Amino acid sequence: MSDPFFILIVIAVVITAVVLLMGFGGFASGGAFNKANSNKLMRYRIIAQFVAVVLIAIYVYFVAKHDVRVEAYGTSDELNCFVGVARLHATDETDAALARIQNDLFDLGADLCRPGMEQDADAEFPPLRMIDSQVDRLEAEIDVMNASLEPLRSFILPGGSELAAHLHVCRTVARRAERLATDLATRETVNDAAVRYLNRLSDWFFVAARMANNAGKDDVLWVPGANR
Repeated sequence: MSDPFFILIVIAVVITAVVLLMGFGGFASGGAFNKANSNKLMRYRIIAQFVAVVLIAIYVYFVAKHDVRVEAYGTSDELNCFVGVARLHATDETDAALARIQNDLFDLGADLCRPGMEQDADAEFPPLRMIDSQVDRLEAEIDVMNASLEPLRSFILPGGSELAAHLHVCRTVARRAERLATDLATRETVNDAAVRYLNRLSDWFFVAARMANNAGKDDVLWVPGANR
């Protein structure tokens, strides 16, 4: 729903700018022109500005704060905050990797908040979109971490070290962001690389949480029916 209103707002802004320029040009033409046309130009300017304001109000009204697109990039921002908390307990390469992820998540938010991906080629400035190499980097880092881990033989509970616990929170928020992005993709065009990034990111957090638990040795294992 947001795309048509966005286009209307752009049109209204362009009309306003053109009318204002006409006004400036008219005043620059001299007294005779001003006397004959100033009232008409003033009316045009008022109408154009009124149309722009009304369309912006409609756009804001119809794109609610709980719109799925807003929810998607808002959850990406929420995830970034949790990553920042996790970094308080991270060191060395883990901290560096989380810093890269934080920067990626701003790229992701910029991608998700911009509708109309099919018009990217005609944009005056190329929109910032997630790309395959960002997904590939996550995959490579997951493979490196997995090489140091024993295969899982049980589900694990979120917890263990402080860093592991925070990374598990990041994992679940990343999954929620992915669900919202896939929901958005059923309604509008969404960059496939953005959705795949979120999918691989939640796996990255899971594997990194195991690494933070002494390479999985201190994982807290689920014991089915233990408290029955």
